[in-house]
Amino acid sequence: MDGVVLGFERPGEVDRVSLRIRAKNSYWLDYTYSKLYSRFGDAYAPWKESKKYESGSKLTAWSLSQGIPLSAYIKKGGEWEFADYFNIAGPVAFKDDVLSLDISDVETALVEIKLEFGYYFWEIDYVAMDYSPQPEVVMARLSPVSAVDPIRGDVTKLLAADDSLYYVQPDVGDEAVMLFDVPPCPEGMGRSYVLHSKGHYETIVDVHGEPDIPFLTRIKEPGGFIELAKELFRSNFSSLTGRDERQLR
Repeated sequence: MDGVVLGFERPGEVDRVSLRIRAKNSYWLDYTYSKLYSRFGDAYAPWKESKKYESGSKLTAWSLSQGIPLSAYIKKGGEWEFADYFNIAGPVAFKDDVLSLDISDVETALVEIKLEFGYYFWEIDYVAMDYSPQPEVVMARLSPVSAVDPIRGDVTKLLAADDSLYYVQPDVGDEAVMLFDVPPCPEGMGRSYVLHSKGHYETIVDVHGEPDIPFLTRIKEPGGFIELAKELFRSNFSSLTGRDERQLR
């Protein structure tokens, strides 16, 4: 695992804080994924189909064991305790994200946080601890009153609820324009908009040949994907420079 340990001064008795980051995934993570897919060969298509029916909790557990999300730990009683994780953000642009953390049982004046991730899998630009009290929040969840795809027409029913109906965008540039009826803002309060969506995408992969069964068995174990990333790094860079990979950071 890669990672960083940060210390934040605690201003008095504070039980809950917001850990704020600006970060993104690296292109090295994408590259490692592409090399993983190549090991499947002709078995990739049936493997991908089987994953459609696997539980989300099992997939998340595997992802965490491979350091793909950005895991946050809090030091309590001299030991690191897993608190939560930032989900993958993709490699294209930095993303602002926040975790709400409970530090009520941290007994020290210095709050220590460890951010941990797989080998070169994340790029972190900014981290801060927000101790300010949480303001009163009034939440209104709104479904779209209309959603129109210029080519496919009315897709409102596909986007109105969390169900088995999906709005599929098979072509680059596909889009839907959505309209919402927004209630009046309560007096004396401000307003923020959060787009809450759920869905999935499929990676387009064209691989062939015999599957590497010994490797695919190893990748199921915790850290197997990280080991692949390290092996690829060393074979691509360390041999060219003659230096240890840590010196290239």
